[in-house]
Amino acid sequence: MEYQVHTGQFDGPLDLLLQLIQKAQLRIEDIFVSEITAQYLQAVGDMDKEQMDGASDFLLVAAQLLYIKSRRLLPAPPPLQEEEEDPAPGYVKSKKELKKEEKERARRMKEEEREIIHEEKLEKKNKKAARKGKKTEKKMVRTGGFVDEIE
Repeated sequence: MEYQVHTGQFDGPLDLLLQLIQKAQLRIEDIFVSEITAQYLQAVGDMDKEQMDGASDFLLVAAQLLYIKSRRLLPAPPPLQEEEEDPAPGYVKSKKELKKEEKERARRMKEEEREIIHEEKLEKKNKKAARKGKKTEKKMVRTGGFVDEIE
């Protein structure tokens, strides 16, 4: 389906309108995309379901027209001044630091978990020995982040 556009500045196929605008032979500022959209919605309402194959073509061309028009009508962001710094590197740097801190916290948690497991094993061992009637006294001493037994 080749959709025909009828505006005050252009009469013809929609894809030709896009080509003329891209080649700067027609000014996008003079075209009302809302007018083209209203005409298209009216045409879609009148179509049968079998004729809907061209709907995606219209959406593609309409999106391109809106993109071109928005780029021409909206002001460009001001360039950074020489004394102004781009905030992005600071954000990235702090994100890297956060990642490093997160890894360090994970390492410490894992180490603490290992200590707790080691302490629980020693406690079980001592309870087992006490139940068997062993009279040897064992002390738990912390050395280098781990708990050791001393008789």
